Amino acid sequence: MGHSEVAAVDAALGPWAEAVVVESASAVDRCREFLERTNAGRVLFFIQERIPKESADPRVVKDLPGSPHAVRLFDRIGITPHLSSLLEFLLTDTWLVPDRDAALKVIASGAPSGLPRNGNGVYCGRLVTPAGEMYTAASALMGPA
Repeated sequence: MGHSEVAAVDAALGPWAEAVVVESASAVDRCREFLERTNAGRVLFFIQERIPKESADPRVVKDLPGSPHAVRLFDRIGITPHLSSLLEFLLTDTWLVPDRDAALKVIASGAPSGLPRNGNGVYCGRLVTPAGEMYTAASALMGPA
């Protein structure tokens, strides 16, 4: 993963960036018991056996029409093969755009057809910049000011 993608991935994953990946629910039970017994705190877990093996949406759009410099973040990062399904699940609808202006342009365009939308027809993906800014269709900025 290049330097420009590190902050973008961090922004896209949020608190899940520090989650512990385990193979099974029984592993979570053992970890939870240990944490309770030692009063070691709280942990977020991803249970690998519960992660879809394929993209959540088989119609995943590989290009963001009208935004020639946007790329799916998942396609820009190097991934350990056994974590591929997990990261695709988390980042499928996340696009790396060059900067704030590019993100706002995509949002202003109403997002091209074929991209995921919520029940109100609003684009529900995320746009992140190399600076770690994250934008959604709600035009909310999360990250460095």
